[in-house]
Amino acid sequence: MEPAFRGLGLARQLYAARIALALGQGCRRFVAGARIPGYHLAMDLLSPERYLELVERKVIYDPTLSTQLRCGFSLRGLLPNYIFDPESMNCAALIVMEF
Repeated sequence: MEPAFRGLGLARQLYAARIALALGQGCRRFVAGARIPGYHLAMDLLSPERYLELVERKVIYDPTLSTQLRCGFSLRGLLPNYIFDPESMNCAALIVMEF
């Protein structure tokens, strides 16, 4: 999300709408690949797995994954080469929300 729009609760509202849609369709879980755009800043010091661990433990803040974890998703692992995304070094976090 654009920095100017962060902190307004928009991500939480968007996730609430997505979750309501999934529940309305009878889904039992929400599974996604989450960008980790802060990883490029730490890539020289941390493996992507270690980065995810530190974000999950709230030692490191990631602008996307931290929000998703606060919205109720749980981290299940790393998806290497998931998407072309230089900030995430082409990695994503596998996140799941059980209903």
